Amino acid sequence: MRCGKSNSRTALLSVVTLALFACAVHAAAPAPAKAAPVPAPAPAPSKAAPAAAPAAASTPSGPPPRHATPEVEKAVESQAEVREKYKEQTEEIEHALAHTARFRNAIAIILSVIVVMSVAFELGAERMQEHVSEKTKPVIDILFKELTVLGFIALFVFLAVETGIPQQLSDEIFGTPSELKEMFEFIHFLLFLIIVFYLVIVAIVITRMLRYERNWRAMESLSLKSSEDPSLTAEEAEYVSTRQRFVEDKITPKHKMDRGFPFCEYLVKYDGHLFEEIVELNPTTWAVVLILVAVARLYMMLHSESLKLVIFIAVGFLTWLASCCMYVKLQHVQASLTGYKARGAWLLNKQPTNYSSLSSDEEASKATLPYQRIEPPAAPEGWLGRFLYGDRAPTQQENLLWFKVNGVGFLLNSVRTVLFMVAIYTSLLWVRFANHFESAEGMLLFLGSMIFPSITVVFMAPAIVAKITWITGIEEMRKHRMAALLQFSSAKQRSVAHIKLVYSLRALVKDKDANCVLKGESAATSNKALATVVEEVFHHYDQDKDGFYDWAEFSTLTSDLGLPEPAGVLAVRSLIEGNGKFGGDDDLSKEEVIEYLTRCMGQPVAFTDAITESLMAQAKGDLGGNVGSVTAHELARLLSKQVSPSNDVDSRVSSLLLHLDAPIDVMGVTEAKGLLDRCVCAY
Repeated sequence: MRCGKSNSRTALLSVVTLALFACAVHAAAPAPAKAAPVPAPAPAPSKAAPAAAPAAASTPSGPPPRHATPEVEKAVESQAEVREKYKEQTEEIEHALAHTARFRNAIAIILSVIVVMSVAFELGAERMQEHVSEKTKPVIDILFKELTVLGFIALFVFLAVETGIPQQLSDEIFGTPSELKEMFEFIHFLLFLIIVFYLVIVAIVITRMLRYERNWRAMESLSLKSSEDPSLTAEEAEYVSTRQRFVEDKITPKHKMDRGFPFCEYLVKYDGHLFEEIVELNPTTWAVVLILVAVARLYMMLHSESLKLVIFIAVGFLTWLASCCMYVKLQHVQASLTGYKARGAWLLNKQPTNYSSLSSDEEASKATLPYQRIEPPAAPEGWLGRFLYGDRAPTQQENLLWFKVNGVGFLLNSVRTVLFMVAIYTSLLWVRFANHFESAEGMLLFLGSMIFPSITVVFMAPAIVAKITWITGIEEMRKHRMAALLQFSSAKQRSVAHIKLVYSLRALVKDKDANCVLKGESAATSNKALATVVEEVFHHYDQDKDGFYDWAEFSTLTSDLGLPEPAGVLAVRSLIEGNGKFGGDDDLSKEEVIEYLTRCMGQPVAFTDAITESLMAQAKGDLGGNVGSVTAHELARLLSKQVSPSNDVDSRVSSLLLHLDAPIDVMGVTEAKGLLDRCVCAY
């Protein structure tokens, strides 16, 4: 997150924008009652009770209001004299108090409280940033960024008031010195309210996005099935087919993808990256808001309060309508990218249909997706075309989007603007009905006005972000660097699951048949293959990357692998007989850890046909008879129980089996035996 980017520019735009918002709120509020007569001048405050005079301090001063009567002019002049006397008396009292111990103690206490609050805020911010998830970090970052903006505006308002310029302008514009100052304070409050509602909206969208991420992770376990499997739903078949095309990478191959690549984690990571861009307000968003506020100036000219309220509620409907248009467009784009399309009625979430079933040449339809059959246009001509569609020719995938090359930026800005407009809408609505919540009519109007914005935030915005993640992260727009880094990190996590499988399966095989234990050269080859896997796990748990394990790192490793924790470093070296071989300090070297884990795995084994058939029967759920075939997905469900207590297929196990070249179709005994041997490193 680029937290410090354009803070001052955003702050200045905030001030200008919210000044106009104040006028909009004033116009949306009920018409004020006629002004009451100006009261008679208040008596001069006594020296013992200066606090009674602020009421007079808030009364008008300076030149009288325009078209004022002589009585009003006389009252204003009299109150100005009272204010001057009050100011002189206050200065005298403050000068006298400055030489007392009470004044010095108060100053010391105030400074101490400010220091304590500053330290507490810093510690709380650090703790919050350390313990929040990756998905929530953008919200925390924008919170601190907007708090900085609020502090800047507060400083700006304070300095402006101290110079006396707002009072002079207020005298010239409104005839009173306090009107403009109060408007500044209201603007500051309104900005804070907008930021609070915006953060709440972002938190709601993040929470709703977790549902899509869980769905992606659940479908990742289906990667061992074919997209033509009739047991898959259309959504699952679409995911499996897209994942397969992503791993094969025949369009823009830059590096070889592993078959066990965690496509779901790629989508989750890229989704977080996109959401980080969406939640950060930028000058483009403020510019759009300023344009809308300029339109709202026409709204202020209306005299009917009922008509104003209807138009205001219509704005909430328009935000929902805009989000619906984006969602429908993104569905069509996704259909062209994946080969599946919606059968209309997108609100009912009907299952998509495979494009291949609509083609007379099925093989050609599968090889060529709909978006690849459309030739993209040439580079736009003229300054307007380049401004709208980009300064180069769009790719086939960019040609599907609004504004072609600029399509992705337009979508992100649109989502950001819609969410921010909902925050502004909610804030203004809150101010409009703040004094009417006690009545049933006011509460019903407020809740009714929030129906469409609530649908936009809770349902439409998360769905749109998920669609954008999908259509801008695959095919020609895949993020190669992100995929390469994720493939490297996932290999280490997959190795952890591999170690667990080796540990449990070796024990299982020895319990069933002790003659399956490998010896001699075969055992040495198996342990060598296991050492390669253990080395990947070592680097995964080596937090400081110094090539050594302290006891905390080693304890975490044994706990995650489900291995018994030894009594200490000496116990580890005693088990591997390495007291003099590896040294005698308190840290364990890579060689010691690899040797220890290799020994903990037990003796290397190989599967026999009888044990393989027994496991195939368990995978099929038929414990009583012989089973001649099994699918990799069924075998993965059985092996997942050795890694996690869940009954579902563990995505790490499915990724491991794909990495070990598990076939997608049905396996016989020989193929299943070979796959299980690779699982226990019996190469």
